[in-house]
Amino acid sequence: MMGFYLNKFSFIVLILCAFQLQAQDKWIDRNAQISFDAKVPSFEPVAAKTESATAVFEPQTAKIAALVFVNTFKFKVALMQEHFNESYAESSKYPKATFEGEVLSFDDQNINGTYKIKGNLTIKNTTKSVEILAQFKQKQNSILLTSEFEVDPEDYGFDIPKVVRYKIAKKVTINLSFVFKS
Repeated sequence: MMGFYLNKFSFIVLILCAFQLQAQDKWIDRNAQISFDAKVPSFEPVAAKTESATAVFEPQTAKIAALVFVNTFKFKVALMQEHFNESYAESSKYPKATFEGEVLSFDDQNINGTYKIKGNLTIKNTTKSVEILAQFKQKQNSILLTSEFEVDPEDYGFDIPKVVRYKIAKKVTINLSFVFKS
């Protein structure tokens, strides 16, 4: 008899979870593109890109999140990539960077437009509140998000030696290109 009630309870929990999942329409990009550029004129460009980030967006709640494994950023120069991962980003110690936030004043009935996103960006276990502008565009079966913003590497614990400091921009430009699919 106890098994009957346990099975009935499990069934009810399963149904409630299914409704909860259906009610929260999540759009996902498992190949989200993130690039950064810290170049200064006359020096080897310090820039990298990944197409391995994951981003999730819930239009009904306007919640947005992204995760990238730091060692997936690819540089044109292999030695630069090695130095970035070992000495600056310390990707073995801090393997991921994350963002969690909300699209402000988002209209899920009229998605196309520029919106402010406010949230928390975490790099090297340091979390800072950020506000960025992002362009949203709805296609047939997807929502495109593009954005460009700047961060200060020192805010996130990047210790850049004086010897190379003049070769790296004080502010790093980050570009996002997400194609969310339901």
